[in-house]
Amino acid sequence: MCTPRFHPALRIAAVAALLSPLAAGPLLAQCSQADTTALEAFDKSWGDATVSGDRARMAPFLGDNFMTVTLIGTTDRQTAIGNAERAAQQNKVSPLRS
Repeated sequence: MCTPRFHPALRIAAVAALLSPLAAGPLLAQCSQADTTALEAFDKSWGDATVSGDRARMAPFLGDNFMTVTLIGTTDRQTAIGNAERAAQQNKVSPLRS
């Protein structure tokens, strides 16, 4: 009877895949409660500013050299803020349904 031999790289990849969740746990748990609370407040503030379309509230969250990449191209800081403003105005005219 013939036993299959696995390529050493395949064995290494399999062991790494099995051990990575165990190694990632301690890395993910290093954020203090104060840091978690601050990050959640930051995220909520950023989201609220974006949804409201308020240019003055959005601007501090995006650096001067901000750039986002999508499937259709890139968007700089001013365009991203303008897009959020237009989306907020459109949502006031025709609210999204949940």
